[in-house]
Parts: sequence; structure tokens; C-alpha cells
Amino acid sequence: MGDLGYYLIAVNAVGIMLVVMKTWLRTDMLCRGMELVVTVISLAGGAPCVAAAMLLVDRKANKKNMMSRVLIICAAVMEVLILLMVKGMQRGELTFAFWEYFGDHKVLSAYLVAINIITLTAFGIDKRNAAGHRFRIRIATLLGLAFAGGAVGGLVGMYVFRHKTRKNYFVYGIPLIILTQAVVVFYLMNVK
Repeated sequence: MGDLGYYLIAVNAVGIMLVVMKTWLRTDMLCRGMELVVTVISLAGGAPCVAAAMLLVDRKANKKNMMSRVLIICAAVMEVLILLMVKGMQRGELTFAFWEYFGDHKVLSAYLVAINIITLTAFGIDKRNAAGHRFRIRIATLLGLAFAGGAVGGLVGMYVFRHKTRKNYFVYGIPLIILTQAVVVFYLMNVK
């Protein structure tokens, strides 16, 4: 294991410790500062373990930490894919034939169409319920649908229904999720 391996182990271990400490301390001022430090550690290569620690230990998602969580999860996916590419887990010649890939993988295409329609519908239902002061769909559910492949439907729903267009975790988070999903598809197209 080279220097990169030791660095990744160290930064991921620090990230886990910070998430656990932040969860135990739960003081508002300290948590805001630690949230920023955890985000920086994630972007420095510790996102996979930080995301896992958040999902296992610090499952309390709220509006204050939602953008950080979206960023960390997207960074975790990107970092894992970059590591796989550095380790040589792709074909020698890269391809960008997205339409051909989706034509060959009809089940994946059907899934993506369905989840995007579901996400678009969820945004519409939430907007209607917000206007009528009725039961709302949780933010985590809307973002979860986007992460599950429905980010394009979420983006369309945001602007068609004029819903969640002032929330940074949607305005910046949904396009970041779309970018992450495009990178995942690109990697899958080029895996050995």
C-alpha cells in the first residue's frame, strides 16, 4: 500500500471520528463548525466513510445539514469511482455512447424512466399539499428519490411546479446528483 492508501485510511478515520463526536456533542454552535470540518474532510478524500458514518450514527437529517449531506454522499460516490478508475477498473478505450448503452440496457432505461416519473409526481404532490396546508412529503424522501435515479424528474418538477426553488439543497443538490449519476453511468459504460 502506497502513500495514497495511507492518506485515504487516515482521512477516512478522521472523518468517522468527527461524525461520531458531532453526534455525541449535539451543541448547536459546535455542530455547525464541525459540519463544515466534516464536509472539508469529505472533499479531501474521506467521503465514503463519512457518508457511511452519517447513515449509521448521525441519522438526524434536518434543513441545516441537508446540503452538507447531499454534497458528502455525491462526493463519496465520485471518490469511489475515481479510486476504481485509478486502480485500473475500466477499459483502456473510453466510450461516450450513452444512447447505445441505454439501448442495450433496456431494464435500466425503463427503471430510470419510471423513477423519474415517480419523482416528478412526488414534487407535484408536495407542491399541491404545500399550497393546501396538508401533509407534506419529507425533504429526505424527495432527495432520496433523486438519489435513486430520479434527479432529472426532480429538477423538472422543481421548475414546472415552482417548488423548492429557494432551497439550496435542491437548487444546487439536484444538479449535483444529476452530475454524479452521469459519472456513474459513464463508469458503468466503461467498466471491464
